[in-house]
Amino acid sequence: MKQGLFYNRLLANESFDMTPVIDVAFLLIIFFMLVCQFMAAENFEILVPGQIATAVSPQADQDLMTTVTVMKDAGGQVRYAVGSEILDISDIKKAPEQIAQAIDRQLRLLDPSRRIVRLRCEKSLPFGASKYALVGIGQSSATDIQWAVLPKE
Repeated sequence: MKQGLFYNRLLANESFDMTPVIDVAFLLIIFFMLVCQFMAAENFEILVPGQIATAVSPQADQDLMTTVTVMKDAGGQVRYAVGSEILDISDIKKAPEQIAQAIDRQLRLLDPSRRIVRLRCEKSLPFGASKYALVGIGQSSATDIQWAVLPKE
């Protein structure tokens, strides 16, 4: 009889122990915090190699292309040049149109099926300075584009 009384008391006070469940939950949280790598959205650097060796001789296409250069002048203003012609752009919104016209003047004597434009940009310039040149190349009669990055001078 004493055993029955002791057994009934254990059943009345017995409850579900949550300690192992909480331990497992915290272990899973710690595991995923250590394993997951969080990436900063649109905040990554682009590494541009300093020296590039080409597999194709650039002289073969040299006669079929013109060069668009995006650079900063001594005053820190962004300047655009097509070939050896430095463009005087007063309104930045008209820059793509002026760049396209200058490219077309350079490419007018070349074969219409293969007109190459090489876009050269200084490494220190932000992409926003190059986008007008890209739009101008897209509006021109160019059929192909190559992008080169100039080292910081």
